[in-house]
Amino acid sequence: MNRLIFSFCVLTLTFFWIYHTAASGYNSPVNLIIGDISYVKKFGHLPAPGTDKNLRIKTHLAYAEKLLRKSETSYMNPQMRKKRKKSLDHLHDYWVAGAFPKNYNRKVLSPCFIDKNGNICALGYLIEKSVSRQMAENINKEYKDHATANMNSAIINKWVKENGFSKEEAAIIQPFYDWESDEPAKNKFASNW
Repeated sequence: MNRLIFSFCVLTLTFFWIYHTAASGYNSPVNLIIGDISYVKKFGHLPAPGTDKNLRIKTHLAYAEKLLRKSETSYMNPQMRKKRKKSLDHLHDYWVAGAFPKNYNRKVLSPCFIDKNGNICALGYLIEKSVSRQMAENINKEYKDHATANMNSAIINKWVKENGFSKEEAAIIQPFYDWESDEPAKNKFASNW
């Protein structure tokens, strides 16, 4: 009997959660690894539907920078620590500037390495600054809308290792971007007149 009651409660809570998230227009998390913890820590709640996209990205990247600066690095040699610090300085400059790519390719929240306007993602920017724009563009050809954690690239893996990051830390840096339409907003009532 207790098992039946427990199952009923779990089922009821599941349906409630599904209804609540659908009714509230639940936002997908901005990062695959740490979700929206940055937003919750700064504002005390999850981002509401319609929350400014750039605010979510800036909040995430500022938090990622702070988190990674606090990470233990004493095991690294001085040159690797220096490269890591320089990359985190570049990350700071990147999120302060706020020139983020837009996801024009997929109608879901997803990564975008470099968009059609040349705007580059945070990890791509770090690679651009430490190696070259050409290397970032080469990565973009194969991994434009891939999560860092899913990029099976010798180039990325080498960069991550040489710059004092783990693959998980690189994935923490990478935000996901909402879909943007090329179509101008249309007044749905205009066609009725």
